[in-house]
Amino acid sequence: MFDELFHDRPLLPDPFVSPPVSIQTPEGRVQCHEAGGGRTVLLLHSISSVGAPLEMRPLFEHLAKSRRAVVLDWLGFGGSERAERSYTATAYETVLSTVLSELGQSTNEAGSCGISGRGADVVAPSLTTQYVAVLAAREPERFGRLVLISPTGLGRFVRTTGVNAKTAAVTLRLPGVGQRVFDGITSRKGIRRSLENLFADAARIPPEYERYAWASARQPGARYAPLSFLAGRLEDPDAPEAFRSLCKPTLMIFGERARFSDPEAGLELARRNHNVTVELVPESGDLPQLEHPERTATIVSEWLSTDPHPQ
Repeated sequence: MFDELFHDRPLLPDPFVSPPVSIQTPEGRVQCHEAGGGRTVLLLHSISSVGAPLEMRPLFEHLAKSRRAVVLDWLGFGGSERAERSYTATAYETVLSTVLSELGQSTNEAGSCGISGRGADVVAPSLTTQYVAVLAAREPERFGRLVLISPTGLGRFVRTTGVNAKTAAVTLRLPGVGQRVFDGITSRKGIRRSLENLFADAARIPPEYERYAWASARQPGARYAPLSFLAGRLEDPDAPEAFRSLCKPTLMIFGERARFSDPEAGLELARRNHNVTVELVPESGDLPQLEHPERTATIVSEWLSTDPHPQ
């Protein structure tokens, strides 16, 4: 309670050793980090009240041993711009498209966040899998192999951005309402509850991540993107069809005890679309990259190395 009363502004530590690189997109400035060398993989973090680039650090560090790993701070999170603006699925897809273009146009020199001319391999969790799938359906030549962790927009977790979402968004913009809601879900207890819902075993929640999520929520402008997520404004209605029509080699990873993604829907999709493979992580919830980082990193690394030159 006192954190909210006194509006603490703790410093947000940079979770990566490598220096950040800024990319200006039509939607605002975003930040990325890179390490390693060779074929590039772009890593995206989840978007939610506890989403943060730190969740991709175990994968980032593992993959950087054998290839160039680039991790993006989404608009409204991490070290990227957190302006008061309209956050939508279209805006995030524009950010992703711009980042892919910037990566492809770079010279691959150190610190450039550059990739070679082939399509990028991409690893994305939860809601951000929708943006990858939709963009890959429109412009498949820009992508190599895809890893989609706990994808939403499948089976029983298809949401729509209809009247209810618009009403919620308007309500959360009322003076004092949005901030009050955000303070509640990002208090220390609120963050703990959210993470407990995402993990199969709360004992495996990394204390560092819990602290980072709290500090991130205390930064100026921190509420805008998560409140848009809470209002249901960040779902892409084209995502279900984009998942069904995936034409790139795609690995979907689910925790066997996931609550907010649907492993059965993923398995059914894999039966219908030969481009899709499904892996289940035992004793894991919706964040296997944090709950079982070594096991998940091995699965991802082996999948990406199966075909180093996807067409």
